[in-house]
Amino acid sequence: MKLLLFLLTMRARAFLVDTWAKQWWPVGFVSELKESPQASYLLGAPIVTFHDGARWRTMLDRCPHRFARLSEGRVTRGGLLECPYHGWSFDGATGEC
Repeated sequence: MKLLLFLLTMRARAFLVDTWAKQWWPVGFVSELKESPQASYLLGAPIVTFHDGARWRTMLDRCPHRFARLSEGRVTRGGLLECPYHGWSFDGATGEC
């Protein structure tokens, strides 16, 4: 009985995340944001918000290599978010490494 409830809950959560993640969400007031990477959560997912030199960017707060928190990294001179673990850099506009 508990397993069935867990499976139903996971399916419902997957639907909600897929549906709600494709929307615009406020993540903070610009006056309270720092230009350095800042960690927070949105819909239960860890996100990082940072300024790339031109615009505010938000992306998942994890590096795909070792799941390091990108919010503990830094923004490079070129506006890329650099992972603190191995130095991989990510474009906030496209998410490309």
